[in-house]
Amino acid sequence: MSRLWAAQNTCPCGYHFRVTARQRIGMLTDQGSFQELFGDLQSNDPLAFPGYQKKLETARLSSNELEAVLCGTASIGGEKCCFFAMEPGFMMGSMGTVVGEKITRLFEHAQVHRLPVMGCTVSGGARMQEGLLSLMQMAKTSGAVKRHSDSGLLYIALLTDPTTGGVTASFAMEADIILAEPMATIGFAGARVIEQTTRKQLPKGFQTAEFLLEHGFVDAIVPRTPCPGRRPGPRTPCCCTSPPAPRATPRASSTTSPIPWPTQSRQNIGSRPRRAGSTSPWRRSAGPRPPGARFTASGWWAARSWSLTSTTSTRSN
Repeated sequence: MSRLWAAQNTCPCGYHFRVTARQRIGMLTDQGSFQELFGDLQSNDPLAFPGYQKKLETARLSSNELEAVLCGTASIGGEKCCFFAMEPGFMMGSMGTVVGEKITRLFEHAQVHRLPVMGCTVSGGARMQEGLLSLMQMAKTSGAVKRHSDSGLLYIALLTDPTTGGVTASFAMEADIILAEPMATIGFAGARVIEQTTRKQLPKGFQTAEFLLEHGFVDAIVPRTPCPGRRPGPRTPCCCTSPPAPRATPRASSTTSPIPWPTQSRQNIGSRPRRAGSTSPWRRSAGPRPPGARFTASGWWAARSWSLTSTTSTRSN
């Protein structure tokens, strides 16, 4: 893990793991130069979409961010600019009304202060829970990018894995210089949807950064290496540059655990008695392991007929 972190989450084979928005900011901008703008904006539920409010709360807790994009001013190699980075941990960086608003405001801020814009995209596209309102952000952000460009200002976009849907169809592909990380998935509709619609076999490597470079949609592919012009400054602990705290060692499972862990033998699954005096309402179905059941690497089970039985309800995995 330490070697992976030292290589900026890049495998020796060349695979680039996803990084958070704040990690991206720490990699590309001068140390301590990023000043967030519009950080108080956050999504609500404009269409009262079922379950959307809970998804937002879960995304905020898992990503520790209020929204799927971070916008602000920073300096790169001593040159001041406006900078945005999308957060894959927040509903895969999907673009809702607030994401579109923050991107638009950032370009307008850059136009007023005569600053270039540098952006890192990672997104699954427009946020379906906001319906037409999210699709309207494509036009709004495109208009802001056009006004910024007409003012003679530079916009550079770095496309990372994945950049798809409405983000690809708007501000991600409208930059003056379009860069991409190796093997990043970049496209609009999914490859399977395109194949089913056109009824044609897609070429090998379709919707990869290398394929788009070959066909002129991307200007260059840039591996994730330290920025040559970046001023690192003093290495002060922060959420962008410090490695995550080590996790506590998981407690070894006891022989009386009601749920099997990966170290248990396959023969014990389904035949082990429930722990005496357990307060948990869940227990395994009695009897031998059903046909087709398999023990997965994550320590749980997968089978069409395998079930967990509660005192009040039954659900199937």
